[in-house]
Amino acid sequence: MESLTQVIGRIIESMEDFSSWEEEVHSLSLEASQKLAREFLKAVDDELAKNREKDLTVVGKRKMTLMTKFGCVEVERRLYMDGNGNYRYLLDEAIGLKKGSRISASLSRIALELSSHAPYRFAAKVIKEFTRENISHTTLHNMVAQVGDEKNEEEEQRRVDLFEKGKHPPSKEKKAKRLFIEADGVGIALQRQRKKRCEVKIAVAYEGWESQGNKRFRTLGKTVHLGLCPGEEFWQDFSVSLASRYDLKSTEEFILGGDGAPWIKGEGLIIPFKRFQLDRFHLKRALRIALGPDNEKVRIAYEKACEGDVETVKRILKKEEALSPPEKRKQIVSIRRYITQNRDGLLDWRKGREDAKTLRGMGVIEGNGDKILANRVKKRGMSWTPEGADRIAKVIQLRENDELSGWVRKQSGVQPKEMFKEVITQVKSEFDRDPEQWLRVRMPALYGSCSDECWVSILREISHLPKVV
Repeated sequence: MESLTQVIGRIIESMEDFSSWEEEVHSLSLEASQKLAREFLKAVDDELAKNREKDLTVVGKRKMTLMTKFGCVEVERRLYMDGNGNYRYLLDEAIGLKKGSRISASLSRIALELSSHAPYRFAAKVIKEFTRENISHTTLHNMVAQVGDEKNEEEEQRRVDLFEKGKHPPSKEKKAKRLFIEADGVGIALQRQRKKRCEVKIAVAYEGWESQGNKRFRTLGKTVHLGLCPGEEFWQDFSVSLASRYDLKSTEEFILGGDGAPWIKGEGLIIPFKRFQLDRFHLKRALRIALGPDNEKVRIAYEKACEGDVETVKRILKKEEALSPPEKRKQIVSIRRYITQNRDGLLDWRKGREDAKTLRGMGVIEGNGDKILANRVKKRGMSWTPEGADRIAKVIQLRENDELSGWVRKQSGVQPKEMFKEVITQVKSEFDRDPEQWLRVRMPALYGSCSDECWVSILREISHLPKVV
């Protein structure tokens, strides 16, 4: 019988060089983890059977292959029938395994997070690298589709409850003196559609900024909302989301920012924003297009615009129009109209405030739109169906709001620990009473036909470790 030291020595001897040592150790650790998980789940299933409800009858045992963070685990668990003739797997319910699913809740979360950052094929490749199991890109696509649809259904229900039934969502009642809301759209390419492109909407709400040193800042309390739905529906959904986080009645000021697109002005937004701020990036870009490479002209026009002096900006543009060739005049006229239509958003929101010098200007939406959304749905020649783009947007939204893990647990139905106190206590007491005997009883592989294999030797060494307090 080999000791752990002998197993390690044999691994080293079998290697041609040390470049593969991590792979060998990783493979052994996966095998050991799978065996340990199988015995653990068997112990839990046994205890669930002892503590089951009186009307549950054991029909038999059924096998399944569960895909986990450490590869596939073959599990045999009891099938029950209740008094109404319904079939149940208590073990599946305990670990949060949805009917028809064979992927653990923990691996599901990892798969969804990877898919929200990278293409499905790449995400599948990374998962295989660590689990040594094949999970197809189609499986990941279907997982995203399910979560995206479930999230949309939840938002639709909450929207109907608030705007049609007057039922307010449960709220964390967080208080914020001031709330900034910025919105924009990210254009994406479509596939198998008459329309070649569409726009994914993104909105970001935050309470202010926090210094990170070296002239770097980060937003505080950021909440992200994404979707392809019409503007009014989008804002209603986001309003419900904010109402579930904040005590909006206690917020003194709401400031809305964007590029001036009609939907961004907040039709459907229940929050009474006091000021609209035209995005400075789009303002400066428009002035540069109209006034050309003359930085001094652009600087003066931009400063006057930020002061709210619309007439001076229009005079500068008209003067430039008179000096421009015919093809350029139409462009300048269009930009002058853009400035006029958004005159209510030109004045810098900080003007006239006592603490103006300590405040920062708005303009986080461009960076957030690029890093949060465009990196996943727009670049690298990607194209989408509208449904596919909306679903991945919802998964990204859950990720950005730190809700993805909780969502997976809630939707998978993982039972809280309190539900199985007796089961946990019994399994723990058995192990505490005699760890070696428990492992010996629960691990027949230690003494079966596979007893000479490497992973068995490692488990045997673990089972004989002294108890550490």
